[in-house]
Amino acid sequence: GIICKTHVIEDAVYFQCPNKIFRWKNNELKYWEPISGFHFSYNINNELYVKDQDSGLMKFTDGKLELVARQFKGSDSGSKIYAMIPFDENHILIAQRGKVLFLHNSVTGETNAFTSSDDQLLISSGIYGGIRLQNGNFALNTLKNGVIILNNKGDIIRRIDENSGLQTQNIRHLHQDKQGALWLSASDGVYRVGTDMPLT
Repeated sequence: GIICKTHVIEDAVYFQCPNKIFRWKNNELKYWEPISGFHFSYNINNELYVKDQDSGLMKFTDGKLELVARQFKGSDSGSKIYAMIPFDENHILIAQRGKVLFLHNSVTGETNAFTSSDDQLLISSGIYGGIRLQNGNFALNTLKNGVIILNNKGDIIRRIDENSGLQTQNIRHLHQDKQGALWLSASDGVYRVGTDMPLT
């Protein structure tokens, strides 16, 4: 089947498909099946999280998939997760398309809305992924509004979009290199942008 994500966690390699998660460890291949179907999976601080499409957010613990959040306030269990980003030692920033942002407490299991300075912008932008930047801020790539950067208070501090020189607002992936520049994988090619530099 289609492999959606691949993760290396300690001495194991995980391959996530829509209908299975495979683990290659100690020359042995094992697999786990979803309750309804897997969406995307995420490696957060060497712990594997995956969204079961109908049941909620699950975490791989001691060789088992455990449900850690059935639904979030203002969301529903069937909403797909498009970004999970380490926020601080105990929290994970979660982005769903067409929803507000959420903070998941990995210790208590609580998940609450994370208010931004412009929730409507985030809701309407079609978030497709995101990363934590080297300076501690968060960059969200979207299908409709380029890249949106916000700080840990939820303030939107920068937008990288057509007004910045992008030829498209549809950004599929993000990566930050060692020099701090952002590489944007877009529907029309690849862009590179520095903190204080124009697009190239």
